Amino acid sequence: MVRELLAHIENGPKSCEGNEERLALLLDELAWCSHFVEYEFDAGGNKEPPASNYKALREMVEERFPDLGYYNVAEQVTSNIALANCLVRDAVDDLADITGDLMSVEWRWGHSSEADALWHFQFTYGNHWHEHLRGMQFSWRQEEREDFQSGRTTHFSRRRFTFASVD
Repeated sequence: MVRELLAHIENGPKSCEGNEERLALLLDELAWCSHFVEYEFDAGGNKEPPASNYKALREMVEERFPDLGYYNVAEQVTSNIALANCLVRDAVDDLADITGDLMSVEWRWGHSSEADALWHFQFTYGNHWHEHLRGMQFSWRQEEREDFQSGRTTHFSRRRFTFASVD
């Protein structure tokens, strides 16, 4: 699953509706898989992958998915009900961070051990990229809902604060 998502991000065609729908499906599947990861901690799995290049990851994501953009999230969800501030998140950053974490997992699979890779998959999901993934998923579903309610037909995502309609 990790390899399939990375291949889609690294080598997939530039943004088009089908490509973006495939991305959404792969992210859904990856989140689902996180519930079933089993491993035994590998105390010897201490090899560190090469440092990732965030700028290059971001550029790759922007090239493959130019329609990804910004979206809103509530600053507090379980406190300050009806008073929470709105924050802006960046789906390009989200996907670049997910990609970097998963590249590290893939590297560990081939250079350290299966247990080490699975531990890092679970650890980075729970402590970092689940928030990116769930934020993007929620914003995409809300966009679909808002567009349906208004009668608009839209492309997969907002283009950098502008509305992109598709006939």
